[in-house]
Amino acid sequence: MSSIQEIKEIAEELQLRGDEKKKFIIEEMDKLRKLQAEKEEREAKLQAEREEREAKLQAEKELKMEEMRTQLELARIQAQASQQSEHNLTSGSTRSVHEGEHSKFKMPKLPAFVDRKDDLDSWLLRFERFATTSGWPKESTMTLSILDVSSNIREDQNASSHIRDDLDVPSCVAVVEDYDYDADNDQDNPADDEQGSEDLPEIGTWGQKEDAADVKFDEALTYDQNQEIQLLVEKFSDIFSDRPGDTNLAEHRIDLTSDVPIRQTPYAVPFALRSSLRKELQQMEDLGIIRKSNSPYASPVVVVKKKDGSNRICIDFRRLNSITVNDPQPVPSPAESFLGMSEDKYFSKLDLTKGYHQIRVRPSDVHKTAFVTMGQHYEFLRMPFGMVNSGMTMTRAVRRLLEGMDNVVDYIDDLLVHTKTWEEHLQVLEELFKRLKAANLVARPTKCELGATQVDFLGHCLGRGTVGLQDCNVEKVKDAPRPTTKKEIRSFLGLVGYYQPFIPNFAAIAAPLSDLTRKGQPNKIAWGEPQERAYATLKKAVISKPILVLPDVNKEFVLRTDASDIGLGATLLQNRDGHIFHVAYASRKLLYREKRYSEMERECLGIVWGIKKFALYLYGKQFTLQTDHRPLEFLKISKFDNPRIMRWVLAMQSFVFRVEHIKGKDNVGADFLSRVPV
Repeated sequence: MSSIQEIKEIAEELQLRGDEKKKFIIEEMDKLRKLQAEKEEREAKLQAEREEREAKLQAEKELKMEEMRTQLELARIQAQASQQSEHNLTSGSTRSVHEGEHSKFKMPKLPAFVDRKDDLDSWLLRFERFATTSGWPKESTMTLSILDVSSNIREDQNASSHIRDDLDVPSCVAVVEDYDYDADNDQDNPADDEQGSEDLPEIGTWGQKEDAADVKFDEALTYDQNQEIQLLVEKFSDIFSDRPGDTNLAEHRIDLTSDVPIRQTPYAVPFALRSSLRKELQQMEDLGIIRKSNSPYASPVVVVKKKDGSNRICIDFRRLNSITVNDPQPVPSPAESFLGMSEDKYFSKLDLTKGYHQIRVRPSDVHKTAFVTMGQHYEFLRMPFGMVNSGMTMTRAVRRLLEGMDNVVDYIDDLLVHTKTWEEHLQVLEELFKRLKAANLVARPTKCELGATQVDFLGHCLGRGTVGLQDCNVEKVKDAPRPTTKKEIRSFLGLVGYYQPFIPNFAAIAAPLSDLTRKGQPNKIAWGEPQERAYATLKKAVISKPILVLPDVNKEFVLRTDASDIGLGATLLQNRDGHIFHVAYASRKLLYREKRYSEMERECLGIVWGIKKFALYLYGKQFTLQTDHRPLEFLKISKFDNPRIMRWVLAMQSFVFRVEHIKGKDNVGADFLSRVPV
């Protein structure tokens, strides 16, 4: 309850009068004030802790930056004073290079400085991997100079090898001195000095725009935690890229019910999109995702404009899907995925880069994926989007990857690591990174969030033992226009219905809208006051960003149910340190035949339906069933003459629970769900 007005409305629904009504309102307001005070106290405490962490982290960053600036300044002074270095050049000639001029050499993809021996070691490994995949001339040489700031000792080393373990360089600066230098064409170019090194590609940009350096870390991490997780990412830097991998975990198969090829006329592509479409197709061909085809199959292409202005190529596989043998693979609901996370404090989210394109199509099925556009005929070597079984193949591959890892959940190509402690988090991440590397799977750096205390996953915001609504989806509901047709009503109800467990009275509130979608109702809807009230109430319920606690499977649940002549309501709760918290809500309208049931039958139906609705949490565990209908207090031991009730009682015998009778005024949640006027 969020206001005195709502409390008064509930009191009216419960038909409370006089002193009883006043007492009820006072008690509920006291509860409301107490909850608000506790919430403010928690928020103030969290804010203070957050500010303290940020101040400490900022101080550590400033100290490190000051140390780095000092080292670089010392190196610059010594480099200007030295002027004695000589190189071994590729042409066999030698040339004296002044260290003060090192930054002028145009070195593609190389940083100017590396501030630690370990960093240089790691960088050399990255450069070696880059050189073998980007076409770097094998006959070329590159020389690095390592300046020991304290003793002016220099050690030259070729980029294809590691720094020697016995080289004692406590604090060093690596300066790029030369790359494939041609002494005959060594002329000063003023344009080079003006342009500087700003336009040169950084390491990893040849054929790859993102790398491990783009991975995001939680700002609330301590300095030590930040260093630990960055070292781990650097150790497995090759699994972070915007170029898809090539895994052997699965192979996409396309089994058809007909051997007659599907060949369709290509869709016209707007002239303004043709250039970008050709570029995208060429990139996909260069990456080995597609190739030219002479297949008898041909599905048309649809170009969809994305929010960022780029284009997405979508293949219309509907006719091919209609003759494809379905390969079902169960996908967990958010409620199933979130089980066991109530005490977790650290989360890391990874999104596989073009996940589907990391799985190969079975060679004998490649020709079935063919598509045609702008006079060109291609076929997929990697699994395409839009095929009926693509998601199932991806799910199966990821589950093979995560077999035995209890602290990682998956949804298609999204992975979420969740742990109680930081040490455990690093261990699980390292194991996951090892498996990704072994399977040749790659994660998209800019979509990875590591070491977070709060994270968005499956449209929900998880963290600190609670689950809420994701901000971007709340904005979608906030901006949703008023429906004018049956299709638009279904779309709106689907949008807000995803968060039905957060909305106590969803079924009853939505009734005026859902009734308009029934068969036989006109497509152009008649919008009245009940529909406007339902539309506004549902939007308000989502925009208010309700929060539920994550279920703790090790603690006992409490189920409250109620029924009215309108619908059924159920509330799942848990007692945490003497406080009752809501885990989930559920409600539905009564069917036409159910409205003719007696009061006792409806109440019993509400119990059966509520237990079935929350069986994921209740089955196999002791729980408490609370009802305000006293005759059902002896539900488990009484024999009922009513055969319908007796069937329901027998259906519940596999559940272990005790029944408690509560007063109607105490059953506000479930009672409110079933009695909301519409």
